[in-house]
Amino acid sequence: MILLDAVYINNSGGKVLLDYLVSEISSAGLDCFYLFDARCEGDYGFIAADRKTFMKASLMERHRFYRQRGKQFDKVFCFGNLPPTIRLKAKVFTYFHNVSLFSYPANYGFKEKTLKKIKGRLITFLSGNTDYFLVQTNEVKALLGQKGVKADKVIVTPFYHVAPCNGNGSRKDSFVFISNGNTHKNHKNLLQAWRLLAERSMFPELHLTVTGNYSELINTIEADRSKGLKVVNHGFVNAYDLYSQHKYLVYPSLCESFGLGLIEAVKCGCDVVAADLPYVFEVVDPTLVFDPMEPRSIANSIEQVLKGDQLKPTTLVVENKIKEIVDYLK
Repeated sequence: MILLDAVYINNSGGKVLLDYLVSEISSAGLDCFYLFDARCEGDYGFIAADRKTFMKASLMERHRFYRQRGKQFDKVFCFGNLPPTIRLKAKVFTYFHNVSLFSYPANYGFKEKTLKKIKGRLITFLSGNTDYFLVQTNEVKALLGQKGVKADKVIVTPFYHVAPCNGNGSRKDSFVFISNGNTHKNHKNLLQAWRLLAERSMFPELHLTVTGNYSELINTIEADRSKGLKVVNHGFVNAYDLYSQHKYLVYPSLCESFGLGLIEAVKCGCDVVAADLPYVFEVVDPTLVFDPMEPRSIANSIEQVLKGDQLKPTTLVVENKIKEIVDYLK
């Protein structure tokens, strides 16, 4: 029997990928038991009750589970960055998809850096308990190599799922950034770029999706709106609804393991103006790039779009390898 351990996945892009992975495993008819985050209870009703457990995302609870039931499984797939806390007889695959645990931007605060460092060291400490790490890009593979993981232990297997999308808007003055308010998402520099554009008498629309738990950022957005900037915060919404209404995705994030939003946007027909960072080029060939640490650079790229320059369309360069992942578990 296979174990899919997803106890630390409950929202955002990770949850999108988890839902897709569970669907593919189920469709393949694999003999699988699922370990889910308790915050997902109510989901996955199509899985029999005796084939799933919802658990608090606790290191000790997860360790207890492996102690009690680890011998039942022939293969284990950890889909939350962290290998098992004990060495199992089963063949173990760990999907690592959070680069901020090893490589974080300079604008992280002390607390954020400390927590990331602790979690990163825990993954390194437990790396001997997995046979293979599966990652989404060559950049992430190189990052694990810097942490001492041998190259033959890391397999690049990107996968993604994008729902059908009803086309996109054609307005060149309309931009969207689907992301919450995490520090590395770089809203601070993005909003500063919009202020610089206003100083140039340019007022493009910027549509954001920051939720209420980022109150300081929301207050900043409201202050910018009161000064005449066309910045709209939608909170939590269906990403595809926004992609379908706007022409451009602006993507200033300072670090990503994959950048699922880039794929979603392109699949919906949007063009991408993004940070000039390696993770972007692993996924798309963007229309324009900018220095994400320089608001003026971001503003200059947006201005180039607004002026109607002849720009190349964005193209997708990544391949979906979900079938290979399912084959590893067979």
